[in-house]
Amino acid sequence: MKKPSTNTDHYEGALQEDMSHKISLVLEALEPLKSVPDDVRQLKEDVSQLKNDVHVIREVVTDQNKQLSNHERQITAIKGSL
Repeated sequence: MKKPSTNTDHYEGALQEDMSHKISLVLEALEPLKSVPDDVRQLKEDVSQLKNDVHVIREVVTDQNKQLSNHERQITAIKGSL
């Protein structure tokens, strides 16, 4: 036999329904965060590539500066011999 419902039963049912609704809202609000790990992984890859590019650029600029300095010495030597 089913027990008769009471005000407490109705209150608990209303609370349960309200909590279910609030949990659904929280889950919906968190939905966009699912892509964060993928975004972070892509950013790490991009930063790593940029670091490699900067390293290469630094080496090229250093080499160009050495060549320029060498050319300046050669020009100075040529001018001195004229």
